[in-house]
Amino acid sequence: MFPKLFLMLLMLAAAGCIQIELETPTEAQDAHARANVIVLVARESAYRERFGRYAATFGELQPPVDTQLPFGGYEGCSRGYCYALKGTESGYELRAWPQEWRRSGHRSFYADETGIVRYTAQTRLADRGDVADGSAELPH
Repeated sequence: MFPKLFLMLLMLAAAGCIQIELETPTEAQDAHARANVIVLVARESAYRERFGRYAATFGELQPPVDTQLPFGGYEGCSRGYCYALKGTESGYELRAWPQEWRRSGHRSFYADETGIVRYTAQTRLADRGDVADGSAELPH
């Protein structure tokens, strides 16, 4: 039964009748990094409301356990992505980038006190001039 069902699904997919999308490990890591940046932006906002300034380290932000960011300083790497937090005159800059470009991820993310998450698929650190990520899914 299973082989016939699998064969039928493959034939339907090949004919374009159904679409099968498989998430690659790097796409999953990109999505995890993006989610982490969104969580960290929300933490920065809450931190500022509580203390009147933005957090300068990940230790001050106290990221939730599910972000899997176990470091307390200004930067660190986890699950194939590196993260850096830098204080600026107007607030902060947060960046996330693949630990190994094209192997552990395809996108670099940037956020600051504006709360806007930006990204690039180029092999460089994202910055304030990159595309704002307002979509539910990142384009390929």
